[in-house]
Amino acid sequence: MDLYLLCPDPDYVASSSVRGCADGFIITEGQVAMESIKSSHSRRSFRCRSALIACAILYVSGSAIAAEQLPRGFYAGGLVGATAFEDDGLFNGYKFDDSGVGYAVFGGYKFFRYLAVEARLSSLGSYSVEDPYTGQNDDFDTSAISAHVVGIIPFGKSGWELFGQLGIGSVKFDADCCGDDNQTMGSAGLGVRFYPSPHLGISLQTDAFAYEEDTYYKSYDLGIVETQLGIQYIF
Repeated sequence: MDLYLLCPDPDYVASSSVRGCADGFIITEGQVAMESIKSSHSRRSFRCRSALIACAILYVSGSAIAAEQLPRGFYAGGLVGATAFEDDGLFNGYKFDDSGVGYAVFGGYKFFRYLAVEARLSSLGSYSVEDPYTGQNDDFDTSAISAHVVGIIPFGKSGWELFGQLGIGSVKFDADCCGDDNQTMGSAGLGVRFYPSPHLGISLQTDAFAYEEDTYYKSYDLGIVETQLGIQYIF
């Protein structure tokens, strides 16, 4: 069995089985191995404890930023996002820019955790139509005022909820060439909302607005689809 000497003095005497030095002390190979195992185990234990502490911190931090939403009360908020116009062939033969930016403000009342009603004032985007033969370009804006019933499915006390809406209102079609046109429209939508505090909610939602446009020749089922980010505050 080899013996190893731990010594502070650099002057040492070596043999085939013993290494020594003045004022030193001798340990066996088995003791060296045991100390190595203990050191390795200590490092692994430290890493495990560090990982557990990090996981605990992440869990507590994640829980801290989520809050159970208030079950009832008046609320108000806003929406902004991208829009797409579905023309049902109304602009066939024209160059039609069917994408835009929409925004809305809304307010309502939440009766309990699963049901609310709200009113919205929405800008549903600006679009353009170009005649490919003459190059004439006409712009038109769309806006709406509407009322909605909102159904809510909260995910326990996690601060998350799924919601959907059904609505009815009036859409205004304001064209450079033709003036204003108002039609009755229906609406439906679906979204998810997160509450970082009991009063404040942040949502991602998609809403569709549909109405019928009558011309001299036929009727067209027109629609506008919005994908929006929203924020609301429950008082």
